[in-house]
Formats: sequence, structure tokens, C-alpha cells
Amino acid sequence: MKWYSIRECKELLETLYIQEAHIKSSVNALHDPITRRLPQELVSKIFIECAPYSVEIGPFFDLTSSYSPRYQFPLGSVSKTWRNIVRSTPQLWTTIRIHLQANALPQMELLRLYLKLSGSLPLHIHTRLSSGYTPHERDYSTLGPMLETLNDFSERWKTLDLNIPLKLVSHVKGGPLGTPMLECLRISNRQLEDVVSCHFHISYGPPSPRVVDTHRIAFPSIGINWTNVTEVALSRLKSLECFAFFRHATQLVNFTIEIVADDPQLLTPCGVLTVPRLASWDVGFFGNPALFLEKLILPSLIDLKVKGNQPFDSLEFLFRRSMCPLRSLSLRADFRHVDVIPILQATPLLKNLFFSNANFRGLDEFFEILANTKLLNEVTSDSDSMFLPHLATLHFSGLKYKPWNIIPSLFPPDQRPPHAQYRPFRELKISMSDEEYGEEDYLEWDLVRKMMEIRQQGHVLAILNKYADGDLIQDSYDYYLKVAE
Repeated sequence: MKWYSIRECKELLETLYIQEAHIKSSVNALHDPITRRLPQELVSKIFIECAPYSVEIGPFFDLTSSYSPRYQFPLGSVSKTWRNIVRSTPQLWTTIRIHLQANALPQMELLRLYLKLSGSLPLHIHTRLSSGYTPHERDYSTLGPMLETLNDFSERWKTLDLNIPLKLVSHVKGGPLGTPMLECLRISNRQLEDVVSCHFHISYGPPSPRVVDTHRIAFPSIGINWTNVTEVALSRLKSLECFAFFRHATQLVNFTIEIVADDPQLLTPCGVLTVPRLASWDVGFFGNPALFLEKLILPSLIDLKVKGNQPFDSLEFLFRRSMCPLRSLSLRADFRHVDVIPILQATPLLKNLFFSNANFRGLDEFFEILANTKLLNEVTSDSDSMFLPHLATLHFSGLKYKPWNIIPSLFPPDQRPPHAQYRPFRELKISMSDEEYGEEDYLEWDLVRKMMEIRQQGHVLAILNKYADGDLIQDSYDYYLKVAE
């Protein structure tokens, strides 16, 4: 047996390490032919396209999503070649997701790495508190300076999403070069229960974003230029404040807002205001909206969602005055004393209609008119007789009225006469206010058979209970099959 000295053992061990490195390199060469045979620029492009998220993440990226946008880290751990390519591909480092926690050092190091490797590309910055973490007063001394690191790169901000305590928002105030790239701004703290001021102001000139989303943040405390905004979600405004906002946001297209009705005497002197580009409006009213709606003209309105606890008969005059091409209408309001039919007659291009808590006056007449006007050939010569000729989708939620017998007559027949033109009605969903079905609630067999035939023709027809865990049509059909057995 040959004995080796310690020096010889060390030399042998070093030789084995070198051989191991060569073997691993050979294995990588066999299993990684792509990066060794393709130009690095093409490999970078492949890495970008294979990302589980878009490099250009949109303004309302879900920070609670199950996957992590930090996929470049496992990608770079495959081999040294892959790591070098990942670190030299700045597009993979432009989305910065910061989870604030008590120990800010790891996040600070990660933030600096992203800022360094992203080159000079636009940045999408999303900040939030780590799950279950509530900052103590002593934590703000470390969290604030970490957020201030972002200020030196404000000229590269494209998306700024601040889902953090409002005390920390003031630390994000930009640098000397301003925010020329900023397109999307979101400031929110979901723990807020009322509208508060956050005093968001950029030190070197107000930014001019295109998309703005704030939650429970007072409108005057948001220091931005509203001229270029096209998509906005704001918290509660008074009627006069909303008029002032419309005058500033001349490019507004999509708008989500809650409006508190002012004293009518304050609105009376206001003239009629045209909002020329507003196409989608999701609005909730506190108080009577009549006088506010009488002051508006919305010539481009396509999608309207309205909710409130007051009657909305003034909608008819808004539609007729605006002559808007409304396609989708969602009504979640008190219509018990409102005749809905004149409102709908003012929207001849409507395709989608949704009612919540829909127990309005004249509901039986509404269904009868729908049934009697489905054959368009009979009404095209008389425009006054036309009623929702383009309607394709109708949803009811919380319905107490049971129009079961008339439902089959709402749909076009399977066998159609030549040259007959019917309303393109394709979908009816009714959610009943009852929480469950009793045996006496089953539909009659002839009615069930007709409804099942409508489904077989490709139409969507459903009658659900309050919690949408049962379908009265299917339940009735199964019941009769069981009885037949």
C-alpha cells in the first residue's frame, strides 16, 4: 500500500476539483446547446419571451398573484453562462416589486441590484407591505430612506404603485430630473375606511400620467397634472368637485368615481358641461343625482355602470341629450318607482343590460315588449316601435318577480322564416332573491322542455338562486327525470 504525504493529498484533491469542473462544463455543454450556439442577443430575447409575465406589466398588476416576477433568479442559477446572460439583459430587471418588512436590508440590496441591472430602461415599481406586517414607529426610520432611493431614478418611473401606509408616501417625491416617463400612478391603502389626504407631490414639477388609481385618497391632495389622464379611479367627490375635475381632465376616457350630491342651490348656476371623450363610466351616487346628470352631455359614452339609493329616471334625459352610442348598461339602484322602459328606449344601440336588485315598476311590461319586438322586420319601418334591437345579453340579480312563462318567447325560434331578422338575443341569466328552491318551486315540464331546447340551440339560459349554487332549469329537469324513473 502506497502512503501519500499531506502535500500530495492536497495536490490530488486540487486535481480532482479541476476534473470535476471540466466534467460539469462538459455536461452543461451537452444539456445547454442553445446558449452556446446562438448569439447572446437572441438568447436574451428568448429569456424575455419565456417570462411568466409581460415585461411591460400593466398599471394594475396584481401584487397578490401566486407567481413571482423574480423568475430571473432561478433562470440565472442554471449555469454561469445563463447567469451572465440574465444579468446583461436589462429588460428582465425593470419590474421592481418591493415587499416592505421589519428587516429592510435584504430588500434594500435587492432594490439596488434591480436599479443597477435595469440599465436606463423605464421602471415599473410596485410597493406593498409584506403579508401580516404592520410597521412600528421605529420601522419608519429605515423604510423611509429605502423608498427615497427611488427618487434618484424618478426620470425612469413608468409605473408607480404605492400600496403602503400614507406616512411613507411622502418619502417618494422624485429627483431633479422629474418624472417625464410616468404613465401609471396608483396610491392606495386598503385599510383606509374613509377618504383622507396623502399629500403626494413631486418636488420638481407635477407628473402628467395617463392612468391614475387612488383608493380613499382626497382628490386635492394628489399633486399631478390631470390634462393627459385617460383612465382614472377616484374616491368620493362632491358634485362641484367632479365638475371641476371634468374641466381639467379633457382627455378622460375611463372613469370610476363615487359622487356625493351637493346642495341643489350650489349646482343651479352651473352650465351644461360636455365631456367629449368619456366612453366608460362606473359611478356611484350618494344622494339624488338628478340635478348633476342634467348638467352633463356625454356624446361618446359606450359603457355605463350606475349604483345608488335614489331613483334614476333622469338617465333618460341624459341619453337623449347626449345621443351617445351606449352599448352596455349596468343599473344597481332603486327603480321601484321608476319606469325603466323610457330609459331603455333612449338607448337603441344597447347590447348588454344588467340589473341588480331589479324589481322595478313595469317589469312584466318590459318582458312583454321584449317578446313582441324580437322580430325586427315588423318594427324597422316604425322607429318608435323599436325596442333594444341589438340586445344580446340580459342579466338580473335579486329578482323576486318570476317571468318564467314568457322567457321562451324572448329568444329567436330555431326554425326561422326566410329573410326574417330577429333581435340577436343570446344570453339570459336570472339570479333569484330566494336562497333555496323548494319542491313547489320546480318549473312545469312543458316550460322546462322549451328552455332545454333553447340551451341546445346554443343560447345561454340560467335561473339561479341567490348564491348561484343551483340552476332551477336543470334542477327541474332532473326532478322530472327522477319522477319518470
